[in-house]
Amino acid sequence: MSPVAIDTPKSHGVQTLDVREAVMDLTGQVVLITGGSRGLGRAFAEALLAAGARVAITARSSRELHETAVQLASAKTAFKSLRSIPASFGHR
Repeated sequence: MSPVAIDTPKSHGVQTLDVREAVMDLTGQVVLITGGSRGLGRAFAEALLAAGARVAITARSSRELHETAVQLASAKTAFKSLRSIPASFGHR
């Protein structure tokens, strides 16, 4: 993710921070995201990976789950931090 510019009281102006400084450092934390192959789930997975968390995503569509996992894992920050788990909730 690209740096974020924020206005902070201490700096009396705009300061450029990376996502971990601007949001939070989740290094060492583990997160499970359901519906992680698209939409908000995917966006949360991207943000949490960028913040240093180890992320597992689940989805009902194995194809979408695999595609998303490949794309997210290709990011430099996600190496060895992403797991994908196919989910099945009965017959459809």
